[in-house]
Amino acid sequence: MAKRSKKKPAFGARLSTVLMWCAFGVLSTVLAVVMFLNLFCHGEKYACRKEFLLPNIVLLILSTAIFIGLSFLLKKAKFKIFERRDYKIINIVSIALFIGMIYIALNTFFQPGWDAGVVTGSARRSALMMFGNEQNTLAGKYFSHWPNNHFLLLIETLLFKIDNGFGIVSGDNGLMILVGFQCLLMVITGNVMFRIIHKKTKSKKFAWIGWGIFVILLALSGWLLVPYTDVMAICFPVLIYYSYLKKEESKKHKIWWWVLIGALSYFGYKMKPTVIIMLIAILAGEFVFGIAKKEKGRLKEMAKGGVALLASVVVSSFAFSMAFKLTKVEVDNNYNMGVLHMLMMGLNKESNGVWSASDVYISEHFQDDAAGRKAAQKEEIAKRLSEFGFGGLLEHGKRKALTIFNDGTFAWGNEGNFYAITYPLRNEKMGAFLRDVTYHTGEKYKVKATVQQAVWLFVLLFSALGILLKKDKNLTILIISLVGIILFNFLFEARARYLFVFAPVFIIIATFALQNVTERLATFKWPLKKIKKLTP
Repeated sequence: MAKRSKKKPAFGARLSTVLMWCAFGVLSTVLAVVMFLNLFCHGEKYACRKEFLLPNIVLLILSTAIFIGLSFLLKKAKFKIFERRDYKIINIVSIALFIGMIYIALNTFFQPGWDAGVVTGSARRSALMMFGNEQNTLAGKYFSHWPNNHFLLLIETLLFKIDNGFGIVSGDNGLMILVGFQCLLMVITGNVMFRIIHKKTKSKKFAWIGWGIFVILLALSGWLLVPYTDVMAICFPVLIYYSYLKKEESKKHKIWWWVLIGALSYFGYKMKPTVIIMLIAILAGEFVFGIAKKEKGRLKEMAKGGVALLASVVVSSFAFSMAFKLTKVEVDNNYNMGVLHMLMMGLNKESNGVWSASDVYISEHFQDDAAGRKAAQKEEIAKRLSEFGFGGLLEHGKRKALTIFNDGTFAWGNEGNFYAITYPLRNEKMGAFLRDVTYHTGEKYKVKATVQQAVWLFVLLFSALGILLKKDKNLTILIISLVGIILFNFLFEARARYLFVFAPVFIIIATFALQNVTERLATFKWPLKKIKKLTP
């Protein structure tokens, strides 16, 4: 009898399988290397190096034991409050968190220097002359150099305008309305993240664990006090992804979800360019998994979604360009430093890939000669690659990896003129304590930093264990987005805070993996138990 030949999977199905395994494999491999460097190369010299109270390996063992132990405890605990069908509890807790964050901020906020201070100062002036005729020419050159801060300037200008009319909390400086707005964005991010975890794990207990990690690592981070794109953009990746999940569930309103995804992606990109990585991941997943499915009308549905997405981006772009005129800032695109500037800084051996004044000088030297600037940047990039060689590039990448990933505080305090202006204490006892814990110059700060480092190491390890998860399109999209943000950080200027906006996605994957590991451990047949069963 002739053997029945096995039918090969269709090309689309094979392509989707390859995409899944490549994405999961790359993420796990890179993070495994990162964890090795964090644990065994922490003592080497690299930019923005931080010291913690305990060695990384001890912190990782402690945090892993605590979170796995907590998972088992919650799994056995029969608290009905954890498994309510609605989201009332997380909404109430989110409000309580918001109030707590506002209280902390009131006692610790300050005026930062560096870029954050430049944007804030420009926004104050723009708010005062929003309806006047004078141009904000003093800030024009800065925003011509760095167009990625245009949307931040617009948001801060509008918030300052509101504060000028109604502000009652922080007087003349108006900083608290900016920090309060960031508190709101952070709370929204945690709430949405909770829902995403619950959708995948089908367990609110693990959603609460993920939310708890979020609070320790991000909601209580000092970065909340700095009005800048790292926090202002934090809600966009999870909101884009959550909108995509809702689009997948919807049967009648898919087009409108695509419209929302387009708007969120555009404004997220204008706030922090790396946000676009989530949209790229979604489109990659839609395309590859779309051709894998030979459903009737699939191509038509994808075309409609694409048109809706594009239309949303075009309308959002027009709305932003009109709104930005309110800032009264004149921008000359010929002064744009460009993406090559970031790549050039990322290859700077002397600065170990972080910000470099000499590289800024190279790019600024050409003033409004955009073509000359690009030519000089390309020449410098080629020169540095040639000088590195393969081995040197690997060594450089190792130092950059430690700068980017080996800091659970996301390089808190590592920017120039960090505390430009501090304000009088509102509460002598609690205010002094909170500043001591929050400011990196405080005596108790290292305790907080060490806790955050332990949690971050756990998140990185369990993100690497994401390869153990059951693979599907929606999960693959999250994995692709993390591969994208990691690639961005390795290629361009190294900054631990550049991971901040995608940190919720790392937490989501780590929580999925935690559930998977906990379930495997619960069903694992321990040798001692087998021996006891065999013993008469």
